[in-house]
Amino acid sequence: MGQGASATPAEARELTRQAAGALVEGQTAKAVELLEKASRAAPDDARIAFNLGLAYFQSGRLADALKPLQKGLDDPDSAAKSRFLLGNCYFELGRFAEAAAALEPLRATPEYGERTLYLLEESYRNTKQGLRAEQAFAELQRRCPDSALLHKLLGTAYDAAGRYQEALTELLTAARADPAMPRIKFDVALVYLKLHQEDAATRWLEEELSANPCFAAAWYYRGEIERVANRLTTASDAYRRAIRCAPDYAEAYMALGVTLQASEQDADAVTALRRAVELAPRSSRAHFILARSLARMGRTSEAQAELETSKRLAAEENAAAPAAPSGGRPAAKR
Repeated sequence: MGQGASATPAEARELTRQAAGALVEGQTAKAVELLEKASRAAPDDARIAFNLGLAYFQSGRLADALKPLQKGLDDPDSAAKSRFLLGNCYFELGRFAEAAAALEPLRATPEYGERTLYLLEESYRNTKQGLRAEQAFAELQRRCPDSALLHKLLGTAYDAAGRYQEALTELLTAARADPAMPRIKFDVALVYLKLHQEDAATRWLEEELSANPCFAAAWYYRGEIERVANRLTTASDAYRRAIRCAPDYAEAYMALGVTLQASEQDADAVTALRRAVELAPRSSRAHFILARSLARMGRTSEAQAELETSKRLAAEENAAAPAAPSGGRPAAKR
């Protein structure tokens, strides 16, 4: 097969074999390249489509994985795993209704049952289907009483109820049972923050970042801890790392602006806060913080305009949710 030539169906099978070896060796980019070529040569081959979807999944290209995994459902040998990966992709993309629809047929399959029941519980909870969420939770509890995922769900429930010490116990149990569970260390760190144990929270955030160095929310909360401790330079560095990992992270821009204000770097603060306002134009807080820096720089008319916008938006927020509590930490970006 010459350089740049299209593959024949027979060559597509050889490309697939080579790609399988690349996946085993962790060379996902090479596997994707080989399988894309194989898929073009054999577009109706469900097995090749499944392998391409798997390669996309392992590369973190979840949206790209959807179409080939859908086609992979037509291959009897790959159908169950295609369905499982498809459900995981939908879940991570926040498409919870589609995740539940994809995963429901697998809930009784032993190979996938534990993770499937966890994802179903979370998908139904996120789509406000309380009864179905409770049923998935009860089934997970009955079938997998020692599951790390079950402990994580219990920890999340205690956390939501404000029972932080119990939440911590469950989340630590989950972390010990499955140290590689995605984001479990981050969840532990947030509960430690709610218990005002910043040193412990920092240790767990650092462990999370060791495993997932571009987890924007973990960098954000590292910044929060540093800012509260008045270590402004390291706080600014952490917020900037969060922004590099998630360029649309409005809260990180706001926090960076506040930190730069505290360091009397108002020109840089304005740059960060202008971006925060672009990303969150209806945030009264973002406009208010920006107004403060503009006023300190003597840009009075701009500051007044931002302050008026902040007041208007705050009034609208209060009218829409008069009983909503104020303050607290912003929601973590996932």
